[in-house]
Amino acid sequence: MSVTVDEVRQDAIKLLSQVAGTGVQMYAEDKLLIYVRQAFNAIFKQDFWPQYCEWETSIPLDGTGGIITTTVAYAEYDDIQYIWQAGTRREVPPLPARLNPSTVTGSTAQFFIPAYTTANKPIQILPLAAAGSLDMYGRVHPGESSDLFNGDTTLKFDRDLLTIATALEYATDDGDNPNAVAKLQDKYNRRYKQVKPKRLLLMNQRSPDIPSSWYDR
Repeated sequence: MSVTVDEVRQDAIKLLSQVAGTGVQMYAEDKLLIYVRQAFNAIFKQDFWPQYCEWETSIPLDGTGGIITTTVAYAEYDDIQYIWQAGTRREVPPLPARLNPSTVTGSTAQFFIPAYTTANKPIQILPLAAAGSLDMYGRVHPGESSDLFNGDTTLKFDRDLLTIATALEYATDDGDNPNAVAKLQDKYNRRYKQVKPKRLLLMNQRSPDIPSSWYDR
């Protein structure tokens, strides 16, 4: 399941011609390159795709401010899918919205919240005095630079999904044909349902070893 940027571009030109009824020559390839990148980024953020996910293990905590002491591959808070106490099956979940963080005490990692101070340190752990290390799993973007999206760059997404998404980005931005946008959105939704990640049962269910509340021993 992979495709080059040029293949997506050419497929999108053909699809736009069919759906929007406009000549192929109307679609500038350099402009479509922008829409390929936008389509890729939108799909990337839509789910946790195994081909773009990585493990990070034994990430140490500072023990005083809930801060991880090394950078991780995940750029943003929402790129992290799971966190565990290192070497265990004890999950560290996001802090529930209605839980007062000042009431979270102890010396083991219990919850995590977003952090925006340092690049590639996107989380803070509660309680702040938590010690030890963490294991993580999440999505890692292959790179934001324009060099990533050269014509011969290989993207590890379904070809049809990327093509439809690219055409949809173009048609939405163009705004001249609402019917084409609606058709492309419907095609995208149907294709996405077919290719979205099929997660293992293990990744969908909480382990019996993961408690619903925490306490220090």
